[in-house]
Amino acid sequence: MDSYCRFVLKQLQTLTKDIDSYMAIVSNYPIIRLTGYSNIELDFTGTKAEKELKSIIDYLIELGYLKQGYNKYTFSLTHKGLHPYEVVWQEIKSFLLKSILVPIVVSTATTLLTLWLKKL
Repeated sequence: MDSYCRFVLKQLQTLTKDIDSYMAIVSNYPIIRLTGYSNIELDFTGTKAEKELKSIIDYLIELGYLKQGYNKYTFSLTHKGLHPYEVVWQEIKSFLLKSILVPIVVSTATTLLTLWLKKL
């Protein structure tokens, strides 16, 4: 995920404040409004994400941080979108366990078994 996507995701988290609600891109880009709340919105005018907002939203949906709503302009945050750093940390721990710790344990066990068999 690039810096534009992280910026937009952080702004969406701030907008929803952990509320499970849909958001919509307003017809006059680049504004995102919390559905049901006409006065709660994000205006991306003048930001680094202004020109690419729709494609950034589509990419965040593809990555699983957002889920598509009832049309192509509505979406909401998923668990992964609400807590991206916790999800990434879990993925890193899983990778470390599978890729580093397990081979070390297997190699140590193999070495010990080989040394024990040589003694016989």
